Amino acid sequence: MIKGIIFDMDGVIVDSEPLWEEAATRYLITIGVKLPTSRKFQHYIDTHIRGRKWEEVVNNFKKKLGVKQSYQQITRGCLKELFILFNKELKTNPGAISLIKHLCKNGYPILLASSAPRPSINLIIKKFHLRKYLKHIISGDNVTKGKPHPEIFLKSAKKLKLKPSQILVIEDSISGVRAAYRAGMKCIALKQPYTAKKYLRTADLVVNKLSQISIKKIQELK
Repeated sequence: MIKGIIFDMDGVIVDSEPLWEEAATRYLITIGVKLPTSRKFQHYIDTHIRGRKWEEVVNNFKKKLGVKQSYQQITRGCLKELFILFNKELKTNPGAISLIKHLCKNGYPILLASSAPRPSINLIIKKFHLRKYLKHIISGDNVTKGKPHPEIFLKSAKKLKLKPSQILVIEDSISGVRAAYRAGMKCIALKQPYTAKKYLRTADLVVNKLSQISIKKIQELK
C-alpha cells in the first residue's frame, strides 16, 4: 500500500524543462558555444542531461561541448539566465497544484526530490507557495550520486520513515523513472516528448497529464 508520495519538480510540478534549455543556450552563447540542434545531440540531452544532478550536467557539457569555464562560472551564468526566465515565464504544469493539495488532504506525506540545485528549487517553492504542502525537500546538492542512481529516492524513504515499496514517485525524465525503479518504488511517469518509450516500461503507470492521477489509481498500484 502506498503511504507516501515523492514528486520530481522540473517537468512534473513546473513546466521548466524548456526554460532550463533556453537558459543554458543563452549562457553558452555568451561564451561562444552553440548548442548542436541534431537529433543525436537531443537524444544525448534526454538521456544524459534531463533529470540529472547539476554537477553531472555541467561536467557533461564541459566534456561534450569543450566548455572551458569552471563549474562555478557555468553555474552562476546559467542560473542568472534561468532566474530571469523563471520570474517572467515559469508556470506550473496543469493539475500539479490541485493534485498536491488533494494528496495532502487525503493524508499522504509529500516529499520533493529534485536533481536541481537548491537555489532554483527555493525560487519555485516561493513563487508558487508550495512549502506548506511539502514534508521534506531533497535536492541534487544533498546527494553524492544523481539520478538514475536511486540515492535521492532512498534518502527520501528514510526522511519519510517508510519502506521503498510504500512510496510512489511521480517522474517525467528517463533518469528519474530509472531511479525510481532501481529504488524499488512504484512510479507514475508523466509522459513528455523526451520520455523515451523503452524507459516508460519500467513505470507502473503512464499518464499524459497529472489530472489522470487519482487516489483510486494510486491505491490500485500493486
